[in-house]
Amino acid sequence: MQGLLPRLADGELDLAVVYEHPVLPETASTALGRAYLFDDAFQVVLPRRHRLARSGAGLDLPDLAGEAWVGGRVGSGWFRIVRHACRTAGFDPASRCPPTTTAPSRPSSPRAWA
Repeated sequence: MQGLLPRLADGELDLAVVYEHPVLPETASTALGRAYLFDDAFQVVLPRRHRLARSGAGLDLPDLAGEAWVGGRVGSGWFRIVRHACRTAGFDPASRCPPTTTAPSRPSSPRAWA
Protein backbone atom coordinates (compact mmCIF):
# COMPACT_ATOMS: atom_id res chain seq x y z
CA MET A 1 0.00 0.00 0.00
CA GLN A 2 2.83 2.39 0.78
CA GLY A 3 3.87 1.96 -2.86
CA LEU A 4 0.78 3.96 -3.82
CA LEU A 5 2.15 7.17 -2.31
CA PRO A 6 4.61 8.02 -5.10
CA ARG A 7 1.78 7.52 -7.62
CA LEU A 8 -0.42 9.81 -5.53
CA ALA A 9 2.30 12.47 -5.29
CA ASP A 10 2.80 12.26 -9.08
CA GLY A 11 -0.91 12.93 -9.66
CA GLU A 12 -1.63 9.48 -11.10
CA LEU A 13 -4.10 8.75 -8.25
CA ASP A 14 -6.59 10.99 -6.47
CA LEU A 15 -6.42 9.19 -3.11
CA ALA A 16 -4.95 6.21 -1.34
CA VAL A 17 -6.04 4.55 1.89
CA VAL A 18 -2.87 3.48 3.74
CA TYR A 19 -1.87 2.67 7.28
CA GLU A 20 1.06 3.61 9.45
CA HIS A 21 3.02 1.42 11.83
CA PRO A 22 6.54 1.69 13.26
CA VAL A 23 7.70 -1.36 11.24
CA LEU A 24 6.53 0.08 7.92
CA PRO A 25 8.44 2.54 5.74
CA GLU A 26 7.83 6.21 6.46
CA THR A 27 4.76 7.49 4.66
CA ALA A 28 5.04 11.18 5.53
CA SER A 29 5.18 13.68 2.71
CA THR A 30 4.75 17.41 2.95
CA ALA A 31 3.11 17.41 -0.48
CA LEU A 32 0.32 15.07 0.63
CA GLY A 33 -2.52 15.79 3.04
CA ARG A 34 -3.80 13.08 5.31
CA ALA A 35 -6.86 12.51 7.46
CA TYR A 36 -7.33 9.90 10.17
CA LEU A 37 -10.08 7.41 9.30
CA PHE A 38 -10.07 4.60 11.90
CA ASP A 39 -8.00 2.15 13.93
CA ASP A 40 -7.69 -1.27 12.35
CA ALA A 41 -8.07 -4.06 14.90
CA PHE A 42 -6.63 -7.46 14.06
CA GLN A 43 -8.73 -10.51 14.93
CA VAL A 44 -8.07 -14.21 14.85
CA VAL A 45 -10.71 -16.31 13.08
CA LEU A 46 -10.90 -20.00 13.94
CA PRO A 47 -13.19 -22.82 12.86
CA ARG A 48 -15.42 -23.99 15.72
CA ARG A 49 -13.65 -27.35 15.77
CA HIS A 50 -10.23 -25.77 16.42
CA ARG A 51 -8.89 -26.60 19.89
CA LEU A 52 -8.45 -22.91 20.77
CA ALA A 53 -12.02 -22.11 19.76
CA ARG A 54 -13.38 -25.03 21.76
CA SER A 55 -11.62 -23.95 24.95
CA GLY A 56 -14.18 -21.18 25.48
CA ALA A 57 -11.51 -18.94 27.00
CA GLY A 58 -10.40 -15.64 25.55
CA LEU A 59 -7.23 -15.67 23.51
CA ASP A 60 -4.07 -13.64 23.74
CA LEU A 61 -1.48 -13.42 21.00
CA PRO A 62 0.97 -15.82 22.73
CA ASP A 63 -1.77 -18.49 22.66
CA LEU A 64 -1.28 -18.61 18.88
CA ALA A 65 2.42 -19.50 19.03
CA GLY A 66 3.02 -22.68 17.04
CA GLU A 67 -0.17 -22.32 15.00
CA ALA A 68 0.05 -22.12 11.20
CA TRP A 69 -0.73 -18.58 10.05
CA VAL A 70 -2.37 -17.67 6.76
CA GLY A 71 -2.61 -14.05 5.74
CA GLY A 72 -0.82 -11.48 3.67
CA ARG A 73 2.23 -12.47 1.69
CA VAL A 74 5.61 -12.52 3.41
CA GLY A 75 7.09 -9.03 3.25
CA SER A 76 3.73 -7.28 2.96
CA GLY A 77 2.74 -4.56 5.40
CA TRP A 78 0.26 -6.95 7.05
CA PHE A 79 2.94 -9.59 7.52
CA ARG A 80 5.49 -7.13 8.95
CA ILE A 81 2.98 -5.73 11.47
CA VAL A 82 1.86 -9.21 12.58
CA ARG A 83 5.43 -10.55 12.75
CA HIS A 84 6.46 -7.55 14.88
CA ALA A 85 3.54 -8.12 17.29
CA CYS A 86 4.33 -11.85 17.53
CA ARG A 87 8.02 -11.23 18.15
CA THR A 88 7.12 -8.71 20.84
CA ALA A 89 4.96 -11.46 22.38
CA GLY A 90 7.94 -13.85 22.29
CA PHE A 91 7.52 -15.95 19.14
CA ASP A 92 7.74 -15.91 15.35
CA PRO A 93 4.55 -16.65 13.43
CA ALA A 94 4.62 -19.86 11.39
CA SER A 95 3.44 -18.32 8.11
CA ARG A 96 1.82 -20.65 5.59
CA CYS A 97 0.81 -18.10 2.97
CA PRO A 98 -0.82 -19.66 -0.08
CA PRO A 99 0.28 -18.61 -3.56
CA THR A 100 -1.48 -15.45 -4.65
CA THR A 101 -2.32 -14.04 -8.00
CA THR A 102 -0.70 -10.75 -8.76
CA ALA A 103 -2.83 -7.79 -9.69
CA PRO A 104 -1.72 -5.47 -12.46
CA SER A 105 0.70 -2.85 -11.18
CA ARG A 106 -1.37 -0.06 -12.72
CA PRO A 107 -5.16 0.27 -12.61
CA SER A 108 -7.01 0.28 -15.92
CA SER A 109 -8.04 3.89 -15.30
CA PRO A 110 -5.40 6.38 -14.16
CA ARG A 111 -7.87 7.77 -11.63
CA ALA A 112 -9.10 4.41 -10.32
CA TRP A 113 -9.72 3.86 -6.63
CA ALA A 114 -6.58 2.65 -4.91
